[in-house]
Amino acid sequence: MNKILLLLSLAIVVFFSSCVGPYSATREDNALEREEKVVLMDDKLQDDITITGLRRGKLENGLLKVEAQIKNQTNKSLALQIKLRFKDKDKFFVDETNWMPVVIGHYEIYTFESNSLSDKPVDYVISIRYAK
Repeated sequence: MNKILLLLSLAIVVFFSSCVGPYSATREDNALEREEKVVLMDDKLQDDITITGLRRGKLENGLLKVEAQIKNQTNKSLALQIKLRFKDKDKFFVDETNWMPVVIGHYEIYTFESNSLSDKPVDYVISIRYAK
């Protein structure tokens, strides 16, 4: 009986000792957010909206200002959410806004604009999705 308990204890120790790290990190590789200025998070948005203009500039206080003109291509109002993520000179995301609700009337062109929260960003990615 003691031998069985000893072997069972040894098996448990070996099992749990093989479950410790180190482990390799999981990489989130979203190429669209690395290369594109605007990312549509819902597939059908490609049919419903068009980006008719993009502009960025620096404000006097060093903040990055981003503007996007979004055209509703449908005959109904669209409830959307827009998020802006800012990148530094090394292409790392350093800042982001919350999801902001926007309603764009049928065939309307809406100008979205937002500023970074610090002077570190030099680039940006705009994410757009249907309102949840």
